[in-house]
Amino acid sequence: MTEVKENNKMKKIFKNLFWFYVAVLTILMVKVFVGGESVIEYVTGEKFVLFIPILLGVISEEV
Repeated sequence: MTEVKENNKMKKIFKNLFWFYVAVLTILMVKVFVGGESVIEYVTGEKFVLFIPILLGVISEEV
């Protein structure tokens, strides 16, 4: 019984992470096309740091 619960919890987390990454990638693509910024500069820049607390929040909320 607990194995099934754990499995469902993991599936839920991965589904949330998947949608999170889809959203981040979409934002990155829009930024690149609209602003002409390179993806590497964006990811290594300080703007990407803003996504880390959100990501941690998504993970901790599910666990």
